[in-house]
This record gives sequence, C-alpha cells and structure tokens, in this order.
Amino acid sequence: MPEISIIVPVYKVEKYLDRCVKSILKQTFKNFELILVDDGSPDRCPELCDAWSRRDPRIRVIHKENGGLSSARNAGLKAACGSYIGFVDSDDWIAEDMYELLYKLITENEADYASAGVSVARSEKQIVLQPENKTVLLDKRGLFKKFFRVSDKEINYFVTNKLFKKEITKNIRFWEGMRFEDIDFMFKTLSRSTRGVYSNQIKYFWFYNENSITRSRLVQEDMQLLTVWKRIVSVCNKKYPEYMYFARMNYERAYMGLLAKGARFGVDNGYTGWKKDKKNLLKHLRRAFRELIRWKMPLSRKGLLCMLSLNPDIIALPFHLGMFTSRFRKKKAVMKIFFMGDFISNAGPGIANRLMREGLEPDKNYVYSDAKKKVGRIFEAAYKIMLADCLCICSDSQLNIFAVRWSKLLRKPVFYIMHGYRSLEDRINRMDVNGRYLRKGDWKKIRRTEVFMFKNSDRIFCVSKMCMEYMKKCEPEYKEKFDYNYNGVDIRKFEKDMKIQDFAPSTKQIMATGGGMKRKNNIAVCHAIDKLNKENELGLTFVIAGKRWTDMDEIKKFEFVQYYEDISREQTIAFMRESVLFVQNSLFDTFNLSIIEAIFSGCSLLVSNKVGAAGAIDSLGEDDQIYDPYDIDEIAEKIKSRLSCPNNMRLRRGITDEISNVVSAKKLVEKITEYAK
Repeated sequence: MPEISIIVPVYKVEKYLDRCVKSILKQTFKNFELILVDDGSPDRCPELCDAWSRRDPRIRVIHKENGGLSSARNAGLKAACGSYIGFVDSDDWIAEDMYELLYKLITENEADYASAGVSVARSEKQIVLQPENKTVLLDKRGLFKKFFRVSDKEINYFVTNKLFKKEITKNIRFWEGMRFEDIDFMFKTLSRSTRGVYSNQIKYFWFYNENSITRSRLVQEDMQLLTVWKRIVSVCNKKYPEYMYFARMNYERAYMGLLAKGARFGVDNGYTGWKKDKKNLLKHLRRAFRELIRWKMPLSRKGLLCMLSLNPDIIALPFHLGMFTSRFRKKKAVMKIFFMGDFISNAGPGIANRLMREGLEPDKNYVYSDAKKKVGRIFEAAYKIMLADCLCICSDSQLNIFAVRWSKLLRKPVFYIMHGYRSLEDRINRMDVNGRYLRKGDWKKIRRTEVFMFKNSDRIFCVSKMCMEYMKKCEPEYKEKFDYNYNGVDIRKFEKDMKIQDFAPSTKQIMATGGGMKRKNNIAVCHAIDKLNKENELGLTFVIAGKRWTDMDEIKKFEFVQYYEDISREQTIAFMRESVLFVQNSLFDTFNLSIIEAIFSGCSLLVSNKVGAAGAIDSLGEDDQIYDPYDIDEIAEKIKSRLSCPNNMRLRRGITDEISNVVSAKKLVEKITEYAK
C-alpha cells in the first residue's frame, strides 16, 4: 500500500503536464501513488496520462466527464489508497524533496497536516532564494489564527503545498461548482485538526500563467467568494464564536478583493450585472471601512482600501490603459526599461550612468531619470514605473525604497546596478560623500537600505567580475541573485579626444584620485614615494585629486604632494597626461573608471588587485598590481619598477571589449530582458 496519494487534476494542460509529472516522479520519497484525474480534457492530455501510467506502475489514471477542478479532486480523493493525501495542480511543479520534507514534519510532530513554502515562477530555470530555515508547530488556535491571517500576511488557503492525514479528510469534499474551493476545504480540515506544522522552505512552484483564473477578468462567478466566506462566518458563529470576529474581517476583505480585481484586470463583457454589484460592494466596503482599517493588514493594503473606498476608478484607469498588465507588455517586441538613478553628477555612478545611456541606442523603449528636485523625482518615479515594463535602479538613494515598493505593488521586475557596497565602503571611509562623519545610527540605516535592495531585487548586477565574486562571499544569502556587467567606457572617444601618445611623458610626476579617502589609501602611496625620494633621491612629485576626506590633512604634510580639491573631470585628465604613472591603491573598488582614463591618457599603471576595473585588462601582470595596500615596501618597489619599465602600451592593448559602453549597455539590456521573462 502506498503511504502517500498525490492527486493531480488534468484539464487542457498538454504543454505543462510532462513537467508536472516529472517533478513528482523525481521525489526522493518513493512510496507514493500518483492519481492523474483526466477531467474530460479535449486536448492530448488523456493520451499523455495513459502514456505515463504505462511508464510507471505508481501512476493511476481516472478518466471522467468534465466537472471542474473540485469534481476532479473529489474523484481523486475517492480513489486514494494512501495514509496521507497531497494535491498538485497540473501546470505547477514541485521540488524533488517536497514530500520527503512534509512526511518527516507530519510524522515527527504528530501533526494532522504539514505545509511547505511556495513561490511564483515563470520557468524551472528561475532562481529561487531559500529563506533561513524555520519550522513552526501550531495548535488549533494557532492554525485558526494563521488561516484568518490574524498575525500573518501570507495566504494559507491553498491545498497544493500541503500534506494531509487521510483521516482528517474523511467525508470532506471540495465544494463542486465553486471557484474558491480551497478556502472551504481548508476550513473544514482545519476544524478537525489539532496540530499543524509549517516550514518556510520553498518546495512548491506556482506557474505564472497569464490566463489563470486569478489573473483573468472579473466574472460573475467570482462573487462566489462572498458565499464561501459567508458560510465560514455562519459556522464560526455556531461552533467557534471565539473566531467569529476573525472570520467576519476576512468576509469584509473579500469585498475589497473583488473590487480590486475588477479595477486591476477589468470586468468580463458577459458580466451584465456588474454595475449593480459594484454599487453594493462599494456600499458594503464603506460601511466596514473603520473596522477594516484597524485590522492587521500591510500598509499597502490599507492604502488600497482607502483608494477603493473613495472610488475604485482611481486605480482602475491606469490598469485599463495597460500600464500594469503584462498582456499589454507582451504586445511590444522590446521591453520598456526605466533606468532610475543619477545621470547628472560627476561622481563615479553619475559618470558611469551617462556612459551607459550614451551606449544605448536612442529608443523610446528606454526611459531615464531627469528630475532634479526631490519632490519631482518622487512623482517622476511613480509615473515612469507605471509606463515601463521593469525598473532598473542604477544609484544609491532613499528614493529606491519607494520605487521598489511601488514596482512590487504593480508586479514589475526590479533590477539593481550595484555601483558601490556601502556597508563596507562607508565603514572604511568613516565619512559620507558630503564629508560628514558617520555615527552608529547611520551605519544601521545604510545597512538596512542595502539589505532591502538585496532582498527585493530580482537580479543584482555588480559592475565588475571581482565585485560579483566578493559579494557572493560577503552576502551568501543572496548569492544566487548576483551577476556582473562591466561599467562602460567610450573607448572611441578616448582615442579621439585624448590624443594618445606612444609613450608617457618623461616627467617625475605620479598621480592618484580619491583624495584623502580612507578606502583609496593614498596615504600609503605617500609613504612609499617618500621612501623612494629619501633613499634614491628621485625627486618624485605626487598629484592627488579628490574631495576632503579623513586622510587629507596627513597627506598634505608631505612636501612633494600637490592636493587638488573639487576639480573637474577634464582637469583630472589633463593632470593624467602630464604624469608618468597613475597609482590606484584602493582597499576596495567595485569598478574605478580612473584607471582606464589613465591608460588612455598615456600613463603607466600600478593598481591594487582590489579594483574591479582591473579585471577588464587581460594583459595586467603581477608586477602591475599591489597585493597588500598597506605594504609600503611592496608599493615603493613596484613604483620604481614601473618608472623604469613603462606598461602603458601593453595594458592599452589588453583592454577587453567588455568595457566598451556600447557592448556593456547592450549586454545589460539583454540580461534584463532575459531575466524579466
């Protein structure tokens, strides 16, 4: 006898059935039977079901006339022989160890049912991040509170991610002819349960189907949701009065859900009574508003409640225009991307973003941030996110939190170009970009914002391969999200405008950027040059360009240093052309455009192996890199070596096409388009 019976209703899913069945047959728990219930499917599903039953003796097939999802599940329940019952929808799939985990949880905890985490997925290739493992055992009161979402945001009505003891499902059947059969079935089984166990490990994958019931237009049958919840309220009133308030609040929320669906997806043309029903729904929702606004709901839901209570058409208009729907987006050959970030300043991210914009072909499918003032940026973000198919954030700002939440509310993918790792960089610098010393509260705010971006971005693009590898080690929880795409450089413009020379000028001037920033560690280079001047009487000078930072005063104590604050990019490049060597001794740099500019300005280069852009120079050797940014002797020795043996021409030939802004921007759009699908 099989220990578990897995019931799969089958109807018009010939494209997805094989994927579903394969995922079940791969289960590490082997003692099960798979019951495929052909619900009178008009396509090739009956043949596919029979073919699978011939391939594996654990598969049984039931052929019946079409009666709907509830009817098919009931047929499976009647035929089930296992001690435990599981359900899988035929267009979904499951992890290979799902039933092993659920069986272990239900037996070890002597529970009546066990539940696993779920994730919405567009394909099997989609990367799903597992949360930190957490298992919760609940008594009857806890089960009811979870069902009614008293202290939990997650919906707990679905049966497909669960394993039930057969004895608690005895004589319980799905409500045939009802659209929301899961809610009724779960409430009935819950009434018989004394213990339930929940794991947050994601094992069940709901296929994101544009044509599914939950994403289709509102039809008259959707009003059955009120009937289901009305029955639950009635049962609670008679048998479970302590849960009566919870049941009633969920009944009131059903009114809000129906109005929201009508606003978002529109109303089916065959629903002739919608005008009258809408009026009644709105009247009831306004009457229940005070109680609902005090109910434990996410802030976004409370905002939705306020808008719906005022007028559902407030949120209906943009949906009807096609701004939020993927059906509208699918009509376009190219995905519309909103690049939100700094495209104005002369800071590293601002320059990199402008180069990316120049690398992309002028196209109405790309929109960018243009507003300068804070209020204008907020309204611009809200509007352009509605117009776009996905959001790509390319700078660090508190506005990112609003933009991500707004995008998630509209179900749009979010991508993050990570120009800097502030959790590390600001801790090294001890100052922010405005020269203000950071306090303990500032660290927490910076870290909280960064973790929010890691957690809520669908993909994170580091701006160099070195940065990506480093981030995977530092943030293992999000390592599957990290990818890389080099910042772009306009190589053709460099070659044209910078009048490249075959050899660097024969001067004794060395240069660096970053000023007195701790992370750039120019103070160590100062000590190395001081050592060379004293021991070898080389008479070297050191030009440093950059803002005020913590090491500035100490750096200025060296007589050979020329420190320039707040100079333009053009002036910086002019100093590079006059210098024989450019040194970048960073403790950590996600990219650093300056080293590429220095090479094209004719400088030889000595760079820390902690600089991301160095990975794009194939001809970079060991003698061209600093491996210990604090080792004065190593820095001094390698400066002397580079002065006697220039490396400019060799490095220039080794720069890869990956950092061409045209190639880089094209690859970025290709990756965003691929992941967004």
